[in-house]
Amino acid sequence: MAETDQREGTVPFKIPHIDTTCHTYYKIIGDLSSKSPRLVVLHGGPGTGHEYLLPFSRLWQQFGIPVVFYDQIGCAASTRLPQTAGDETFWQESLFLAELDNLLDSLRLRDGPGYHILGHSWGGRMAAAFATTQPPGLQRLVLASGIASSQTFVEGMHIIRRQLPSDVQLAIDEEEQKGTFDSVRFRGAMDVFFRKYFCRAEPFPPKELLPAFKHMSEDKTVRETMSVHSFIIPESSTLSQISLLS
Repeated sequence: MAETDQREGTVPFKIPHIDTTCHTYYKIIGDLSSKSPRLVVLHGGPGTGHEYLLPFSRLWQQFGIPVVFYDQIGCAASTRLPQTAGDETFWQESLFLAELDNLLDSLRLRDGPGYHILGHSWGGRMAAAFATTQPPGLQRLVLASGIASSQTFVEGMHIIRRQLPSDVQLAIDEEEQKGTFDSVRFRGAMDVFFRKYFCRAEPFPPKELLPAFKHMSEDKTVRETMSVHSFIIPESSTLSQISLLS
């Protein structure tokens, strides 16, 4: 891909009750002035960052569809807000929808041919909520691996958990009871889960998937604050670990 086919930057995002102006990081693959609607990609998490979805960049090379990636507020290359950890009134879906609106306006993505949205996992939930507002310029909506029901999500995770080797289940159960989620034993058990049910590529894609894990472990503000709600994931530290890209 030629360097002229991609650019990155930030747009200011003003949040009420936050003293300083925050910024949303974006990466554009392709030419926004082309006649094709742009594809805006919403990542999962909350808190993973955009990198694991970069294979969608090929849409520009193969079909001439410009692709816009961005890191949602609170993670990766966008402004992080560790001082808001645990503030359930701050970390609401409405904040992320306002950020998306701001990005669309700042990059003038509503103009001309408009835009498509692809939301993955948590990004799928966000994309569906955004579409219900009937935003101007939206042409198509693609929901990938979104969670339609928190209850059925939890039920499915428990079924999968029971299919793990007995020693792995025991490690998860015992470490969960002790609350030692950063222990080597618990991380090893979760690694078995990820390699069996999440990504079977060996090794994990270093430029796409590993950054997502890195972002999640570096700053847990968004994920841990929002995962205590049934809105995202009913309270369970193990489920929160399992659903890294929810």
